[in-house]
Amino acid sequence: MLEVVREENRVIVDVRERILNGEHPRAKVMAVAAEIKEGEVFEIHAPFVLPPLIGLLQEQGFRVTIDDSVSDDIKIFAFKG
Repeated sequence: MLEVVREENRVIVDVRERILNGEHPRAKVMAVAAEIKEGEVFEIHAPFVLPPLIGLLQEQGFRVTIDDSVSDDIKIFAFKG
C-alpha cells in the first residue's frame, strides 16, 4: 500500500523509491487522487516528471503544477476544483 501523509489541507505521497525500483504506482496514486476533496492539495514526490500521470490527473479535473527545482525530487501539485 502507498503511504499517504495528511497535513492540514495537503495530501502527500512519495513514489520516488517505488519508481526507481521499477514499480508503476499509477493506479495507487489515482486511488488516492479519487479521495482528494475540493480545497485540498495533492502533492506527489517523484524522481522525474510523470507526463502520463499528470495527464490522468488533468482528465480527472485537477489543475497541475510542477516544482522541478530539485532534480531528484520533482513535486507535482494537483488542485481539485
